[in-house]
Amino acid sequence: MTTLILVFLLSFAGAILLTPVVRSQAIRRKVLDHPGGRRVHDRPIPRAGGVAVYLSFLPVFLAAIAAHDLAGITTVELSPAIVALCLGSTVVFGLGLVDDVRGLTARTKVVVQALAAVIAWAGGVGVSRLGLPVLGTIELAPYVSIPVTVFWFLLLANAVNLIDGLDGLAAGIVFFASVTLLAVFTPGANLAVAIGLAALSGAALGFLRYNFNPASIFLGDSGSYLLGFTFAGLTVLGSLKTQAAVGLLIPVVALGVPLIDVLWSPIRRFILGRQVFTADMDHIHHRLVSMGWTTRKAVLTLYGSTVVMAVGAVLLTHTRSERNALVLVLIGAGAILAIRKLGYFDFIQPQGIRRWLGAVADEIGLARTRRAFLAREIEIQAAETIEEIDRALRGAASELGLLSLQVELGSTITGHGGRSISAGPITRESWDRNRHLLVSMPLADGDPQAGHLTAIVSMARSEESPNVARRLDGIRRGLVGSRYALARTIEMTANPAFEEARVG
Repeated sequence: MTTLILVFLLSFAGAILLTPVVRSQAIRRKVLDHPGGRRVHDRPIPRAGGVAVYLSFLPVFLAAIAAHDLAGITTVELSPAIVALCLGSTVVFGLGLVDDVRGLTARTKVVVQALAAVIAWAGGVGVSRLGLPVLGTIELAPYVSIPVTVFWFLLLANAVNLIDGLDGLAAGIVFFASVTLLAVFTPGANLAVAIGLAALSGAALGFLRYNFNPASIFLGDSGSYLLGFTFAGLTVLGSLKTQAAVGLLIPVVALGVPLIDVLWSPIRRFILGRQVFTADMDHIHHRLVSMGWTTRKAVLTLYGSTVVMAVGAVLLTHTRSERNALVLVLIGAGAILAIRKLGYFDFIQPQGIRRWLGAVADEIGLARTRRAFLAREIEIQAAETIEEIDRALRGAASELGLLSLQVELGSTITGHGGRSISAGPITRESWDRNRHLLVSMPLADGDPQAGHLTAIVSMARSEESPNVARRLDGIRRGLVGSRYALARTIEMTANPAFEEARVG
């Protein structure tokens, strides 16, 4: 215990002393985070605070391990796994520092992070087994261990980076999570891991002195990547020796807030039809601020959530295996209630979900009506005469419950003046905008002279009405692809008898 306290104090003191130096250098070299966009601060703030965290953590960690190794303490040694973890942490720190100073593409960052994870795995910091409630321990083959390890490192590194959006949030959460794991991974069996967690928590807390609201320096990508990656590696090393039945679920729960955010964000964007991996202003901390909370109140609330998660992680280590699942269910239920309270589920109502699932089923052809209408599209595409196209359009209009279905062929297709084919009693000129819905689309994308397909639908719509636009697009594709539209139109329209044909 004396060793851990000393390591903690040394890292803490190092961060306290080094952070002002790094801050002044960042200002002098203009490594600043300017306000605007997704930023919530209103003035330029120096970034790259990860330099202070790195210099206060890594030397203390390695020095403590080396001192125990030289003293002949067999439970601690400067093993290849420790060296590989430190090397991987250095790689992601350097990556973040370059991004802080110059900026890098998302693809470059992911590739380098994955490379750092492979370095750690090659040195022995790999996820070789998973302990799950009820199921017990699952041993992983090497070809499974590599991608799982890479995913784990990328998940935690980017989770901490993602949550680093408010003053002191990322550093504080990593501090609480590290202290939690110090209580879980007993020093007797995991002294090297405990030393690493003590150094990491000390460095994070020391940096927090300058990073808490109002912050005078930010972690930057160098700091957030370093904290997330190193925490991920230490949890893997700890889980290799821990007797806890839940394995890596302990750090998952302890670091629950950023992990919930990083896993929920792509799901949320997918549901809303946004680009899945594009940054936005809808993360948990942004939501709290948009609700009128001050930055300090939002951060303290998320600290409290992390403490609750940490208590859950500790409970996982002191309950029987069959009760672990209950603890996880309670934590998961609390997370869902919190997400709902933040308003994330306002757009996920039962009726909306049914419509969305119905649209997806229709789009991929699972819906019976969608498969049945394919026959109409094929009939239209295969039509060779005016009678055949008229018959197909009449059938399509009846099947969709349309009041009118009109095809206007433009000069691009006919080679002459415009021609039209109509099915239904109501024309475009006689429709009632109070009772009817008019849908119109061009026959050919980017060519308005090709003509239009127009339909009139009653407001008292049929069961197919939610998919009318998709059905009409199928008719359009059938017309453009038919020999009637592409090969025979000029020949047929040259005949005066084809001045205008109406059906219905």
